[in-house]
Amino acid sequence: MLEPLPCAQPPGNRLVIDGWHSIHRALDLGLEQLPAILLNPGDERAYRLRGGDI
Repeated sequence: MLEPLPCAQPPGNRLVIDGWHSIHRALDLGLEQLPAILLNPGDERAYRLRGGDI
């Protein structure tokens, strides 16, 4: 899951909030891309409050 960072310009304006284990595994496997869900600020808060069940 990615959260947009309003203070940074694309493409470096995303923060991973869940899925670091997937990123680590992808790096081990030599993968260069992974699918991700881009959350808006309201989604991000709901995601944290509901434990990922959005």
